[in-house]
Amino acid sequence: MSKKDRWANRRKSLTVRERQIVTLYHGLDGQKRRSADQIAAELGLSREVVLELHGLALQKLAHWVGLPVYHDLVRAAVDRYGERYVVVPDDAA
Repeated sequence: MSKKDRWANRRKSLTVRERQIVTLYHGLDGQKRRSADQIAAELGLSREVVLELHGLALQKLAHWVGLPVYHDLVRAAVDRYGERYVVVPDDAA
């Protein structure tokens, strides 16, 4: 199984909404990368809900992709949106 296939399988464990947000936010599956504001408008959600769901999805994915990769994703999210929107599990510190 290729790395791309493994990643696709791991994303399947997310809820449909989490998967949509991660896909749009990171520009996966050939999608254009979108901001939290753009995703919120497209999905009919508030920006805060998009950021919370994105953080929860990253937290779930942390168990599969490994914490070093997760920390890079968290750093990117904090840099982009600020600390209050990023959920960091206690065991990732």
